Amino acid sequence: LLTRLGIAIAAQKRLAEALHCYQQALVLDRDHAEAWTQMGITFFLRNDPGSAEQALQTAISLNAEDTSALRHLALVSLRMGNHPGAAAHFERLLILTPDDEHSRLDLAVILLSSQQADLALQHLGAINSTLRESSKFRFYHGLALQQSGAHEQGDALLRELAKLQTD
Repeated sequence: LLTRLGIAIAAQKRLAEALHCYQQALVLDRDHAEAWTQMGITFFLRNDPGSAEQALQTAISLNAEDTSALRHLALVSLRMGNHPGAAAHFERLLILTPDDEHSRLDLAVILLSSQQADLALQHLGAINSTLRESSKFRFYHGLALQQSGAHEQGDALLRELAKLQTD
């Protein structure tokens, strides 16, 4: 009940009050994974990545299949500049939710930033939804093609995207 109240309060952007609700829920039950997850997300929203990371790690230790905690832990890792950690969290998330194409795109972007274009292209190739039509997908697909040595194909994609942006 306290966790649900915290979620409702957080939706109103009253983050300090939401944290208090999660803390009270954890006084009653230290093993309440959802309270830890919501606390971690709230710390993330308050730009406190260290506290967010601790809370989300605790949530995952209590529920290894908590996809919300894993996604937010990947985002916390990115905010902290830990790209290998973020990639590992996204990879773990994709094992649990292989159809999560947004996480797959985020992972591809991280792989590109660490010069792993071929692996990024594999992940981009697995995206089959309308996400392929997004500017973000097209941009990173073009960059991945360029990095992998398919310069003409990558250049063509990026020129096409630039033309769409100016029309």
